[in-house]
Amino acid sequence: MKTPKSKKYAVEQFFIRNEILSILGLTSDKYKDGFYLYDIDNNDSIQDKIMELRPDIQKYFCHINITGLIYPERCKRPWLSIARGVIKNHYTLKYKACRYKSGDGSVFTMRYYLEPIKKDYSSKNICLNLKRTNKKQLNLIRISN
Repeated sequence: MKTPKSKKYAVEQFFIRNEILSILGLTSDKYKDGFYLYDIDNNDSIQDKIMELRPDIQKYFCHINITGLIYPERCKRPWLSIARGVIKNHYTLKYKACRYKSGDGSVFTMRYYLEPIKKDYSSKNICLNLKRTNKKQLNLIRISN
């Protein structure tokens, strides 16, 4: 039986997920603040940074449901599809329609924010301690309670 990528590449997925969250500016204290779609649509460098992660995401994630990876030409915003697909197992990406004041005046846009998915880990007695020594080498230490 084939090992699922979620178990086989858990450490790599962790770092890619955190990298996408940091690119979007959604650190642990700001993920409820979210981001405005208008800002990201007008910032090509953020879009390019997410699209540069495509080879790693294809290698480490199950990407059959991420349209931005398989058919980027069919998506209006493939970077948003990729970000949603990467974080969907740990966060729900929610949105609200809102008015955003910019230099062009008031613009109708969406505000995206994250809501953590609550999982019950009480049945597992394994604690993961992640330590990143350098960009190429990752150490995973498992400690049983």
